[in-house]
Amino acid sequence: MTPFRPRILLFLFGVTIIWSCSKSPVSDTEPPSPEPPITGQTVIVSTMAGVNTAGSLEGIMNPVDLACDPAGNVYISDPFNNIIAKLDTKGKLSLLAGKYSKYQGGYANGTGANAMFNYQQGIVADAAGNVFVTDYSNRRIRKITADGVVTTIAGSGKLETTDGVGVNASFSFVTTASIDATGNLYVLDMHSDPLKGTDIRKITPSGEVTTIVSGISYSGTFGGMCRSAEGDFYIANRLSHLIYKVTKAGVLSVFAGSGSKGSDDGKGTAASFSFPTGITSDAAGNIYVSDQGTFLIRKITPDGTVSTIAGSGEGKEKDGLGRQASFNFPSGMVTDPAGNIYVADTDVGTIRKITSDGMVTTVVGKRVIIDGDAKNATFNRPTDLVTDAEGNLFVADAGNNVIRQITTAGIVSTYAGTGLPGNSDGPLKTASFSCPLGIALDGSGNLFIADSANNLIRKISNRVVSSIPLFVAANGESGPDNYPTGVAVDHNGYIYYYNSTWNTICQIKPDVISTFSEGSNSGPNNGMAYLKAFGVETDKQGNVYVADAGNSRIAKIFTTGFGIPLAGAVTPGNSPIVGNSNGTGTNASFNHPKGVAVDTAGNVYVADTDNNLIRKITPEGVVTTIAGTGTVGNTDGDGKTATFNRPSGVTVNAAGTVIYIADTGNNQIRKIEIK
Repeated sequence: MTPFRPRILLFLFGVTIIWSCSKSPVSDTEPPSPEPPITGQTVIVSTMAGVNTAGSLEGIMNPVDLACDPAGNVYISDPFNNIIAKLDTKGKLSLLAGKYSKYQGGYANGTGANAMFNYQQGIVADAAGNVFVTDYSNRRIRKITADGVVTTIAGSGKLETTDGVGVNASFSFVTTASIDATGNLYVLDMHSDPLKGTDIRKITPSGEVTTIVSGISYSGTFGGMCRSAEGDFYIANRLSHLIYKVTKAGVLSVFAGSGSKGSDDGKGTAASFSFPTGITSDAAGNIYVSDQGTFLIRKITPDGTVSTIAGSGEGKEKDGLGRQASFNFPSGMVTDPAGNIYVADTDVGTIRKITSDGMVTTVVGKRVIIDGDAKNATFNRPTDLVTDAEGNLFVADAGNNVIRQITTAGIVSTYAGTGLPGNSDGPLKTASFSCPLGIALDGSGNLFIADSANNLIRKISNRVVSSIPLFVAANGESGPDNYPTGVAVDHNGYIYYYNSTWNTICQIKPDVISTFSEGSNSGPNNGMAYLKAFGVETDKQGNVYVADAGNSRIAKIFTTGFGIPLAGAVTPGNSPIVGNSNGTGTNASFNHPKGVAVDTAGNVYVADTDNNLIRKITPEGVVTTIAGTGTVGNTDGDGKTATFNRPSGVTVNAAGTVIYIADTGNNQIRKIEIK
């Protein structure tokens, strides 16, 4: 981001199945080595602030599903990072299996971090402590032993639904799983043709796959599934807002829910749910549901009576007793042998525990914000940053839900926010944010924050935080959620942000809130269609630049609202080509870039996130590599040998000689000096 001028940046967990549509094809090979950084100048990379916590799983996970073994160990499926973690009974969190790779999965059997998954989702554990995984994008069922050895027990990888043994069987879109006392697995497998619905498939310990129930529904996307001791299945249907029961004889019925969104308690169809997602059962036959749309945890007794056992209904992260606690997009659930319920609270990356008396605590993901000397300060997923006229840095510390300041003397402080998720306006220390992803500065020194989970743009002026509500329609009609992921301000004071729900760039002028660039024009030279973009920036003429992460390219939008690809390779059909090649325009390639900044000469600087590189684009579209080797690390030194870990934010001084990086994977702020 530019220091003396406006600038911006941009993330939610949606239905797990939807996210998979944007993932790159499965690949067993590593990308080619990047071209070396530019020569003819001295590039020095240093760490400005933050303790490197890249080796810690806490603070980086987005848990989706949970499992528990008879000993009480809890297993966590994180499909966004393609890993399976283990939380033992002493509270120790460790990697069980999977190569950590944000959004970029693969397929490989092996031990621990040598194994690879591709957007795996449902997990269950058997009596011996083995974990079984529905490897969604690989279309396979994987087994992980207690020692972390990963093998494939069923699935050819082909997109089809075929019974058979081991690799001779095939799956379409296999999501959640359950297991019986003899070790048979049961999975939900959605056909690629939605009119064929979803099947329940059985997998024996020997790998024999059979379809036991066919086409149970095509009226919505399923969340979780659990199996009773009697052999009946209970399934959460997210989009129909229903809980189904499928008897062991294959008879389908609505067990609970009216089909309309709501949070009413009651019996059977008199109750209502809103996007029910996770589901589990206890030894007494009670069913528990994470009702994601209402942020509540619900209980259903064997006779179908629904009650709310935990959650205030606010999308926040707060421990407490029963309804005094809060959740933020609860997903997968599991019960342990003692009757405790564990909940994957996906959006805030935490695991919550609910005891039998209703007490909710956070057992994974508690974080401590440490201010003070830059070398000892801690950050949690810093995603964007901007510098003011005096050289002070302001950082969107997304995982801590705060805005941090780094002075020119190297002192880190919490500038705004309490650290707890919330949307309170007011003085800096009492205001609250929820997953702030982007930050920008206008010519008057006002800060603007893309407060993603709150669906707001926040403004800090005269040390007071206020909120700017977001709309979609030019006539000011209130629209659906925007979930802004980045924000910028131009020389006119116009605000630009990325609407991650509708994949558009939106503009806010005084008295007018409208869609600036629809992103609906087709063809590489006839406008841009954005996909999970992140960073946004403006130049001195008012042109807007977008780090179009999902399309692995950088877009430029002129003041007329017409957008073009500035750099990034595409196929003849306008599909992105992921890579790390330097070159001009569409001859260069990127890998999910998230950060973008512009100097006064019009040079664009890019945090090429999944390449772990910092790149530069001249006004003529020539792309070069400034720093990074392409491998994950936090090595300082010369630009040719320095390493980064998923950098996502970038800001630059007017002359283009000093660049600051939000090195998200390392939880550090890095500095690049070009001489």
